[in-house]
Amino acid sequence: MASFAALWPLFKDVLPRAKSMDPEDVRAVALSMDLPDGSLINGSGLKFSNFDLPQDPKDAGQNIRSAIGVWQWQSLGARQVYPANLATNDVAMVPLPEWSKR
Repeated sequence: MASFAALWPLFKDVLPRAKSMDPEDVRAVALSMDLPDGSLINGSGLKFSNFDLPQDPKDAGQNIRSAIGVWQWQSLGARQVYPANLATNDVAMVPLPEWSKR
């Protein structure tokens, strides 16, 4: 899902707005994108930091709205459980089986 969430805005939002498939045209559109948190299927958004005036130099050119969460396999399948603002379910705590305690 992380790969899909990263590529979907490229195909859905960036490439259709680019003047051409020239890398500089695609780059210009990508850097202008401003999708709020929750816009992508993994709960994140899309906004690249400014290369010239990054909020933090280590963030230069990075998607400052990307989000990585913790997933847990639960009865209904994989569910995001952390961070709280992206969680779809609470963490399920299951006791360890007896054989694992030996």
